[in-house]
Amino acid sequence: MGLTDLGVRRVFAHTMTVNTASRRVMEKCGLRLVHTTPFEGADVIEGAEHGQVEYALTKPEWEARTAGNARNSPPGHRGNRITHGGQEVATRCSTSKSLACRETRC
Repeated sequence: MGLTDLGVRRVFAHTMTVNTASRRVMEKCGLRLVHTTPFEGADVIEGAEHGQVEYALTKPEWEARTAGNARNSPPGHRGNRITHGGQEVATRCSTSKSLACRETRC
């Protein structure tokens, strides 16, 4: 929706460097690591000394990936839609069990 209908050119997300679970979700959604910066929050949080990371996905990167996914889908490919708040956010391929996130929501 954001990259297709709202004119969004870049989607990004931040998390703490040590938050490997969130980082993995961002990677599965197609975002790539852009940079690591020092954590500047006022609260003392365990792992803050390692900084925070930014992941991002641009519209051209997303378009290339979605075009590639359409070309590489096997015949008879069927997916299970995953929704959040009434919006489709991902599709899980019933053949390969891989997850393809939709745009800005993961």
